[in-house]
Amino acid sequence: MQASTNQRLPNFEEALSTRNFCLVGLVATAIGSVASFSVGGILWKRQRVIYNGITDDYEQTPTGFYSTSAKEIASLLLNVYITACSESLGFIHAASLRWTLYREGRLKYNSNLHLFTSAKHSYANGRCNNILWAVSLALSYASVSQFILPNSPDSLFPGYIYNPAPLIILGFSLLFQCLLAIWCLIPSEKRKILSWNSTPLNTTIAYCHMNGSSNTRIRIAIPATRQRSAFQSIRRIRHVLIALWSLVPITVLWGVLIWFLAIKDLGKRDTSFSPNDDTGGFYPGTYDMDNYSSIAVNTLIIGMMQLIYTMALHIAELAVNTSRDESQWRKASILNRGIALSVSSLTVALTSWETVVLLILKPVGHWIFGLSCLSFWYGWIAFHPIPIFCLSGFAFLLATLVTVLLLKKPFGPQPSTYGDLQLLSTFIDDWRKEENGRLYWGDKGYFLDPSRRIVRIAGTSAIRQNLASIRMQEPYWGLKVEAVE
Repeated sequence: MQASTNQRLPNFEEALSTRNFCLVGLVATAIGSVASFSVGGILWKRQRVIYNGITDDYEQTPTGFYSTSAKEIASLLLNVYITACSESLGFIHAASLRWTLYREGRLKYNSNLHLFTSAKHSYANGRCNNILWAVSLALSYASVSQFILPNSPDSLFPGYIYNPAPLIILGFSLLFQCLLAIWCLIPSEKRKILSWNSTPLNTTIAYCHMNGSSNTRIRIAIPATRQRSAFQSIRRIRHVLIALWSLVPITVLWGVLIWFLAIKDLGKRDTSFSPNDDTGGFYPGTYDMDNYSSIAVNTLIIGMMQLIYTMALHIAELAVNTSRDESQWRKASILNRGIALSVSSLTVALTSWETVVLLILKPVGHWIFGLSCLSFWYGWIAFHPIPIFCLSGFAFLLATLVTVLLLKKPFGPQPSTYGDLQLLSTFIDDWRKEENGRLYWGDKGYFLDPSRRIVRIAGTSAIRQNLASIRMQEPYWGLKVEAVE
């Protein structure tokens, strides 16, 4: 028996409120870019002044944040701001990519890595722009970590200094991300965003409108108490685990190397988690009072190093979003609740514990990375082993979280889909929408096969009373599928 879907398909939502929220994020990012240029330019101009009657071109750097804790709180808040901006702009980029793939007939999953998936016919979602977006994102995080730097205790300006060079780099990075996001928003037949709702059911409705019937055949099967994990079901997701677990030994070896190179210095200085100018570490580079170029170059170097960590957090999104898509679909089998066909993407994200945890891990992880390597005002890059070891522990925590999400096997007879649009379009056999706007999945009755055997039917309905709980020992049509050649 072939899979069939009720042809009364509802229209997919435009979700303009989500678009407006993203536009607010775009404006906030643009304001941050202008502010970075303005403040950076003012600080740059104030550096070269006459100090205490000395007529030479002497550097006076605005200072502040004498408290280490205040400095770290400010740095963490800046990382939170960058995360909020990048999430808003990233959603625009991901939405544009989703509908570009839709038009190209290449949209297979609801969730995709928008920086690792490129469109064939849209330059805004092309490979080169994805690379440039990733680099600018890493530089944004690196810049906010290098904005407030410890000064020498023997300096005329003790404490911490405001460094204009990373602030100007931050302005360029945010500006570039804004321009790419605006490019994605420009109406075009190749990349017009038809819907801002990223929930799996809304995307599946669009998929059904485009593809009609599914090219799968439903098999009769006995219900299983556990379903396949994402690791077993999706081949591409296995690379996520490999990449994240590779990051753990890399950061550990990095910390061991820095500890070995700085072992003499560590015996003479402090080894605190929050480094300052008197913290022991490895200090490559030369003393350079003409530090305008050296600070900028060091920030770029740190940004390229941070790119690896930025991409690790980005690929963790695939595991989190895939797990969230599956959690959404599985709500349909809760017969006293069901799944809402119309729900905001923002609501789904903020009520998903996986998403909330990742949103917390992103700024905290980048903040710890910023403590691991600092570009000092007088030209050195300082590597501190204690924060690096903390970063390796953080990488272990991230890899463990993703492993749990990818290896867990959902309970219950409802088949797992993990955002696979073809599977969802097969298992959802009735899209009719009632007043409560909810969809339920369960037992829909039975039919007699050619051998006069009773085969029960599993499927969806908008009317709760039309469904019953699955009978675990009886054969069902609607639990397993196979591809049709």
